[in-house]
Amino acid sequence: STEENVRLIENYIKIELIIGQNVPITTPISEMISTGRAGTLGALRIYMALFKENDIMFEYGFISDRYETHFSSEIESKHFLQSYIFYFPDIEKYMSPLDFSTRLGYIDNNYVPNNAYMLTMKQYPTNVTKGKVKAIPSTTCRDNIDSTIVRIRFVASYANPIIEVERHLFGYEAGEYQTYYYLYNDSRRDEKHQEL
Repeated sequence: STEENVRLIENYIKIELIIGQNVPITTPISEMISTGRAGTLGALRIYMALFKENDIMFEYGFISDRYETHFSSEIESKHFLQSYIFYFPDIEKYMSPLDFSTRLGYIDNNYVPNNAYMLTMKQYPTNVTKGKVKAIPSTTCRDNIDSTIVRIRFVASYANPIIEVERHLFGYEAGEYQTYYYLYNDSRRDEKHQEL
């Protein structure tokens, strides 16, 4: 599905590439992938190339920290162009491509809700990029869950109950674990599951 492909691309870039300032923008994409190093604009070029290769429709643009600089739709200023953002209309989700602590659908909550300057590329006889200011919503409470379910069963007597505890974390609530979860081996994952 489109969402699975976007997640695969995002995880590949955020896990496998080292994003640094010392990689020239003119570095070919194949070289950035083979060396595992890219600059910020190079990483964006890789994202866009992989999206195009996989026929994933996207918009890209800029957003600002809503606490420091709320993005005004009435004032023109480069000051609002602080952080990159992608939008995928087919799945109606946003992504912060260079924020390694977030994943698809969950932009840093300092940035949303806010406006963003979104760009769309169109291919006519020549490539044309069109931009517009667009409202970016925050996620709903239903998308951010920390739920604990406790089941207590009394089989033979009240003295020896069977207790089962489940914890479900989604969205921002699970954010602190998602960024390093893939690094765990199976025994460490089991340990973390028991701890949670």
